[in-house]
Amino acid sequence: MKVLHLDVMRGWRGGERQALILAEGLMRRGVEVLFACRKNSAIEKRLLDRGIPTLGLKIPFEADFYTVWGLSRFLRKERFDIVHTHDSHSLWLGGCAGLLARKVIRIASRRVDFSIHRHGFGFSYFKYRYFTDHIIAVSEAVKNVLVEGGVEPSRISVIHSGVTDEIPEKKDVREILGLGDEAVIIGTVGALVPHKGHKYLVDAAEDLVARYRNLHFVIIGDGPLKGVLIKQARSLGVFQNFHFTGFREDAESLVGSFDVFVMSSLEEGLGTAVLDAYRAGVCVVATDAGGLKEVVEDGVSGIRVSRGSGVALANGIRKVLADGALRKKLVEGARNLMKSRFRADIMIEDTLRLYHRLIEGRR
Repeated sequence: MKVLHLDVMRGWRGGERQALILAEGLMRRGVEVLFACRKNSAIEKRLLDRGIPTLGLKIPFEADFYTVWGLSRFLRKERFDIVHTHDSHSLWLGGCAGLLARKVIRIASRRVDFSIHRHGFGFSYFKYRYFTDHIIAVSEAVKNVLVEGGVEPSRISVIHSGVTDEIPEKKDVREILGLGDEAVIIGTVGALVPHKGHKYLVDAAEDLVARYRNLHFVIIGDGPLKGVLIKQARSLGVFQNFHFTGFREDAESLVGSFDVFVMSSLEEGLGTAVLDAYRAGVCVVATDAGGLKEVVEDGVSGIRVSRGSGVALANGIRKVLADGALRKKLVEGARNLMKSRFRADIMIEDTLRLYHRLIEGRR
């Protein structure tokens, strides 16, 4: 079996990480893998470092027919069985190329719970309706949004994202930030964009800082809302309790030093950052956005609260800070849930079975 993976994003986020984990796992299982991505992108460096065969592409814009034509000829010449796209921008390129190459099965991973009609003009709907043969949704929530958008349920398989069993070497964020050992860390990891809901975590801080000494909020990630969030924290008088670290390569290693991990999202395909916290043994408080309802079992693996409410987040955080026995129970429940449903090996095996099923169905 030969599979071309395609991801054209320049940055490094959860989707790129999952694509790399999948490609590496498929190679270990004997699949011939080639990963196409933008030249000099964040994922290209990581792919090369991990020894994954990589094809660097110069892509001037998404609907570049020259790139499509070159990819289609390459797919046909090298006799690939599958082209698997990992972001919505690569879907058009890979979908068109697979169509022109013929006999190539086109699979698209969908990792967000945004409506495919979100941006108007019908372009996203057109891509998911006509330029892929099958879609992998990372949660039932994502599948439901696709079906509501007009995609046939028979063309969608739900395969949850997963994390590897390997626990990253722990780094103490207190030491890095120059905080004392007594500092209580409420942390999160994610791009500073509207749907991640960081503003509600800042809202929650106003109440929490008044109740707890040595409370610090660590936000790992970068994005267009950083200045807005800093201004909000200043206006609420809690800026001295916030630490905006920007993007960090070692984010996975820092999560293990949090006392509580918070996911404040308004929309979320699944929430793999929560899985990192589970693996590290950190208690989780998350909203009920999208796929988080599948990842966080309220009172079992974490505390789940209503999205879009700083009060709800503050109440959830207070609940776990006040009860050490509850934290211990939730951490144990989270580890059990992760091992049974959200391990990388499960994701890889489920994807490989889908590949075989689609290939057999094409014959």
